Amino acid sequence: MEGQYRDILFKGLDLNMNNFEKIHNEFQNNKSISVKNLLCVDESLNFNNEPMFESFKETILKNFDIKRDSINKNITFILRKGTREIKNIEYVKENLNNTINYVYMEDYSKEEQLRLIANTDVLIGLHGAGLTWCVFMKKNSQLIELYPGNSNTDNYIRWCKIANVNYKRLCVDIVSGSAGNFRNANVNINMDQLKQIKEYL
Repeated sequence: MEGQYRDILFKGLDLNMNNFEKIHNEFQNNKSISVKNLLCVDESLNFNNEPMFESFKETILKNFDIKRDSINKNITFILRKGTREIKNIEYVKENLNNTINYVYMEDYSKEEQLRLIANTDVLIGLHGAGLTWCVFMKKNSQLIELYPGNSNTDNYIRWCKIANVNYKRLCVDIVSGSAGNFRNANVNINMDQLKQIKEYL
């Protein structure tokens, strides 16, 4: 099993990688394994505020020894390099709350990213994979997803519902590229859009 999230998945779920690899190798060689105890759960997931998910994410954080910050209000703004950049980011910084933490997620390890988001009360960012971390935010925290132009996907709406996170979509102005190819578009955020963001800060 390869991939950049492998270690965080196994540590978070308190699974043993060596045991997994042994079992995996058995299956790769068309061999069988013996199972002493098999637990079957006949329950369907509720994709609107699933109670079990809260316990799941708290288990992950416990296994990483991550404590929630219940005192400070932490605001994180995810920035991007190369695609979906905010071209007037200095203007944005000048006109938003100066306690916002502006980050490039690729500058952090996966565990550092998890720790950062677990203690974020308001998460802001352009549509992209970095927003996936929203599922580990505190209950009733806020995700503000910025969309280039009037493009629309509902990935993060669904994830916020299951994770008990509030969701706000805000369409921002494309300055290069097009709505048809919004994943490669760059944007500006105007004063009216900044006012809408401020309402959630």
